[in-house]
Amino acid sequence: MGLMDRRRSLAFLVVISGLQLSAYAAVYKVGDSAGWTTIGNVDYKQWAATKSFQVGDIIPIDISLALGDHKSSIPPCNPTYVSWTYPPNGWAKLNTDGSSFDNPGSAAVGGLIRDKAGNWLKGFLCNLGVGFNNTIELWALRQGIILTWDMGIRQLIIEIDSPASLHAIEHAISIFHPDGSLIEDCRSF
Repeated sequence: MGLMDRRRSLAFLVVISGLQLSAYAAVYKVGDSAGWTTIGNVDYKQWAATKSFQVGDIIPIDISLALGDHKSSIPPCNPTYVSWTYPPNGWAKLNTDGSSFDNPGSAAVGGLIRDKAGNWLKGFLCNLGVGFNNTIELWALRQGIILTWDMGIRQLIIEIDSPASLHAIEHAISIFHPDGSLIEDCRSF
């Protein structure tokens, strides 16, 4: 199948993860009135067992609360609430992420594919050795696209959390970009 045929057969929509909030999401406070803490006897497994979580629910976590006396050294946190939304009928959704410890540093990628009901179809996790953050994000996207293509999925919504990778895919002149071959691989489907 030629490059143009593959491009036409795969409806490719990239959405920056976390920009859409579900209108029906429930908001849970971890640990209820005790919150998220290392002080006290909160049984978080028991707390979670009493909840009926749904796709799209919001669980904000303010980690500074868990630090007790050390929280004065942490800048104030203004959390951004994100939630996952279902893909439309006949579509699947791919969520990918890549990370490196330092830049460059030890790197890994992962992702998962869900159907229109939010059911997990397949996932992946790969250790990539050492790399730069933006390159690793592109590797995650590439691996996810290859996996969905091999599964026969042609209608796909992709969510990534890397504005730099999204910009590179949409606008970069790949022959001049250090990650040009990864960008072209992602575009070729």
